[in-house]
Amino acid sequence: MKVQNETLELFQALLAEVRRKKLSLVQLRHRPISEEFAFHGDYDFLLPQEQREAFLTLLFEMASDAAIAFGIDQTKSGKLKLLLYDTESPAYITLEIWNHLQVHDPEGASLKRIFWEDLAPMLGATEAGRMTLPFPIEALYYLSHLYTKNKRLDAEEVARRVAYYLQEAEARGEEVIVALFRELPSRGIKAVAHEANRELMALGILRSSGDKTRYWEEKRARFLEEWHRFRMKKCTNRRLIPFVGPDGVGKTTLIEAACSVTLKASYYRFKKMFRKALLYKAALPFMRLRTKKAMGMKPEKNQVDDYCGGAVLGIALLRYPLLWLQTRLKGYLLADRYYFDFLLKNSRFEGHESGLREGWQRWLGLLPTPGLLVQLDAPASVIRARKEELSAEDIGRYRTLMFRLYLEKPSARYLYLNTSRPLESCSQTLMQAMEGVGVKKKSSAQQLDLSRAQLLGSGNERLCYVHPGDPSKVIKVNRKGVKGREQNRIEAVYYRNLRWWEVSFHHLPKCRGWIETSEGKGLMFDRITNADGTAPVTFDEALRSGTVSEQEGRQMLHALGDYLLENSILFADVALSNVIYRQSEEGGKLIIVDGLGSRHCGPKFWLYRNVRLLSRMRIRRQLARLQQNFDTLVKTLGRSADT
Repeated sequence: MKVQNETLELFQALLAEVRRKKLSLVQLRHRPISEEFAFHGDYDFLLPQEQREAFLTLLFEMASDAAIAFGIDQTKSGKLKLLLYDTESPAYITLEIWNHLQVHDPEGASLKRIFWEDLAPMLGATEAGRMTLPFPIEALYYLSHLYTKNKRLDAEEVARRVAYYLQEAEARGEEVIVALFRELPSRGIKAVAHEANRELMALGILRSSGDKTRYWEEKRARFLEEWHRFRMKKCTNRRLIPFVGPDGVGKTTLIEAACSVTLKASYYRFKKMFRKALLYKAALPFMRLRTKKAMGMKPEKNQVDDYCGGAVLGIALLRYPLLWLQTRLKGYLLADRYYFDFLLKNSRFEGHESGLREGWQRWLGLLPTPGLLVQLDAPASVIRARKEELSAEDIGRYRTLMFRLYLEKPSARYLYLNTSRPLESCSQTLMQAMEGVGVKKKSSAQQLDLSRAQLLGSGNERLCYVHPGDPSKVIKVNRKGVKGREQNRIEAVYYRNLRWWEVSFHHLPKCRGWIETSEGKGLMFDRITNADGTAPVTFDEALRSGTVSEQEGRQMLHALGDYLLENSILFADVALSNVIYRQSEEGGKLIIVDGLGSRHCGPKFWLYRNVRLLSRMRIRRQLARLQQNFDTLVKTLGRSADT
């Protein structure tokens, strides 16, 4: 008999405990909770914002009891992303938990979100106590979701879900829903999604764009989400990764293991933040005397730091700019403690109950938020066998209080690791988390040889090759001996921004990052082909050959312009040759393959990337030039035909 996977067992137990505690966690799309599905794809849930802390606390308690590693991503305020790591492989179970439902209506007749307040009265519960959406709402929203996320009907998971909802709708006698799902292949996702949105508006779930109250609520929510995302981006750019955990948990061992396999990452002893300071050295005799009088004993240095934690925190905060500068010069610093450690008191004194320091909330507001916080933990017996610094009770309190501090001041990402697991497993999970904030592993791979690769295209500055080992990818490299505008670097920076803002790549190829090649450092992208696998042609070539008529061209250009404005995407080099015409089963569409971002790196590029108002103004000017290029070509072709 096969033993149940530990991580999957935790996931199932977590959902059962959520039901027992009556938290309103609602699964959005049908997906079986089994080993066959759990580690591929993700599970989507809906949860009200006010229950998020209770849910995370429950997850922490259950994962720490089971010694299962998990990660939390709070870079976006409207979405909570959780990773439950497998104990025996690099795989993980992904949970995406929303506080609203996203909607993109093809006709723009509705708002772009469904609010929790509109859904809450509709929720029901199954016989097992699981919170659920009524079936018609769940099915209709899935149809809308297909358009919102640019899904393809031939994708395996989409086909499975479509078949499931169609079968369920037939069994329940939902004729309208049955008709919509059956019409998907013939009418296409866009038309059916609009019909589904109209049904949701009729049910009062989705509000029309004319509802001014909800319109301004949506504007406010989007502003707050973008502000949160901006703040989290700044946190992620900080190159200090703190490791917190009681003495004996294995911080030094794990940090040294991580530094040995990463680029530009080094071990940093956090105590140097204050103990190297002249102010600390001058105050130490007075702090030692104060601790001795209060505790009635000759204190060690760690005990002085514990009792006089407020003074230690103040000194460490004053020196933070120096630490920030060090990260800019040396790269990532993996610190064996953090400010949080000194918000705890009495953890070094037997007979005194440990807890949070007086005024800890004021201190917490002053502390810099890291991009990634790593909390190390292990059973008290394991920690005390390594180092008898703290009592079992203090270890338990340290564990819960440190997580409470994280909840009060969330970092962009958080990782819980139980070091009772093998070092190899912990290191593997740690590297997965650190790569999410930009830490790169050392590579022993040789350069990719492009000497025999197929040359797909060439420009003034760059050459584009088909990846010799993966025909579904292309690699752009700079021409040797040509001093250009660093277009690869510009596109890498801009694509990183687009991924951060989670824009749709419906009219763009996805960027897969840098790769070392025999022609120098290259930037890798998905290769765009027609639905039948043939190579597409550029937009101007399609117009010249008559493959695309003037009317069709104008419609597709209009759709492309709407897409660029909606997603605030800069198209700097608006030559028609930088746009290709891709033929698919749903019809033709335009895809931008070159010229994104800016012509030059500089202050203007930074402003356009970070100030949406300025970027939209620039996009409108770019679209006007693109339309002018189109009109000029059409006139030229018209004259040629007349001649």
